[in-house]
Amino acid sequence: MPDQEPTFTATIRPERLRDAIAPASIYDPGVARMTITADGLQIRATDLSRVSSVDSQLSDAAFDSYRLTPDSIEVGIRPRCILESIALIEPRSHVELCVDDTDLTIRTSELKTMFGLEDPSAVVGVLSTQEYEYPSKVVLRGDELNSAVKLADLIASQLTIGVAPSGANLYGVATGNTDSVQFSCEPEKMVRSQMADIESAYPTDYLSRIQREIPDGVTIEMSLGENAPLEIRYSSANGQGTVQFRVQPTVREE
Repeated sequence: MPDQEPTFTATIRPERLRDAIAPASIYDPGVARMTITADGLQIRATDLSRVSSVDSQLSDAAFDSYRLTPDSIEVGIRPRCILESIALIEPRSHVELCVDDTDLTIRTSELKTMFGLEDPSAVVGVLSTQEYEYPSKVVLRGDELNSAVKLADLIASQLTIGVAPSGANLYGVATGNTDSVQFSCEPEKMVRSQMADIESAYPTDYLSRIQREIPDGVTIEMSLGENAPLEIRYSSANGQGTVQFRVQPTVREE
């Protein structure tokens, strides 16, 4: 009996595939929803508590070849398992990515790995793509926040982030039982900004996970609004993809 023809086949460099999949690996229970269309891939995931989510997109232009038989397909995947396979592949090589009714396959000239697909309807907790009003947007290097987020995660469960239009700076404050962390990002360290008086607190454990996934040297856009999740967005795959994290605000500790 002949092999079933895959509904999707493509070739791509492994690091570009990793850039798209890795952000979805930070959440439990470790399952993400992948949608494939003629324009590219979209991978969405969230934690079960619905505090944080990610929407990672990779344009079809990021692939060396790209063939999709139906108009679109949607499957459930386990990002961590796929990343373990990608880590074994020579970075300068190319991989063939195939999806059929039951499996996702990654193949090189030396290696073939098949991953069973999850039912996409069973991928619980994927947040909506609701649009929010964001009066404050700050564009800066991602590493400007590294130290502040790491230290805040050590001493406190939440980090208050805000912008001060009068001083035109981004700031953050985390206070633990005995210690505190404060940081300020001055205008000269920003690529550009749109300032309004906004301040909200966010859970440090999720901010820390997200910060670890942001590639070195990348420029991020942070968007803040009243009663809206913090939005962190950056380009991936040499500008042929985007990653957008969201973190819901928390009730501030007194």
